[in-house]
Amino acid sequence: IWLLLDYACVSYIVGEKMITINSGILIKKSKSIPFDSVQNISNSRGLVSMIFGVSKINIWTASPSQIRINNGRSENRPSGSLLLKHEDAEWLKEYILKNK
Repeated sequence: IWLLLDYACVSYIVGEKMITINSGILIKKSKSIPFDSVQNISNSRGLVSMIFGVSKINIWTASPSQIRINNGRSENRPSGSLLLKHEDAEWLKEYILKNK
């Protein structure tokens, strides 16, 4: 169920030099990530994702907001995350890296 909610409640806009990710069910958030600040992009697929033909794409930057410290333990979170059809995730990764 979470997979479907995550997929349905996120939209994104790809520009020439920036991606804007809009998300949220009750509380709406918007995050713009310039391509030149992207350090890494990773795609991941679990068994359920493969069945539905989707991939999770994580966009990593050098932003200190990616690091969260909780009870003395650090946790890294990507600057942006999207659940897309697998082909779209591959295209987006290539597009961002080509246009940085």
